Amino acid sequence: MAGFPLKRVLAWGLAGWGLRVVSRALEAMGDVAVDRGERLAHHGSALIALVAALACFVMALRVLWRWLRGGVPSAELQTESLHRVFADPDEAARELDPDAAFQRYMERRPTPAEPQSRLGSNFGRKRI
Repeated sequence: MAGFPLKRVLAWGLAGWGLRVVSRALEAMGDVAVDRGERLAHHGSALIALVAALACFVMALRVLWRWLRGGVPSAELQTESLHRVFADPDEAARELDPDAAFQRYMERRPTPAEPQSRLGSNFGRKRI
């Protein structure tokens, strides 16, 4: 298990807490506003800030959950595993030959379907 991701959890948690404080301030400004439109603008902004704060808290919980489930493999390990899956051992040994690559493409590509005659098709035409 990797080390505890304290910096990431704190960053997401503090960002969520800060957005929650901003949301409460905007809500308080909307409560004392005189004009209806101004109240709506402040309360709408407060709602958006609150949703963003919720997303930050969810991200902090996600980081904790992934750490508890065994951690996240490093980018180097992910790249290495992808290379093992998708690499062709013969391809790495030889140089790229454009003619051979085109020949392999032509052999592997699906055969094209027969083109349909436009004379028999009445799709989209108005009949009189």
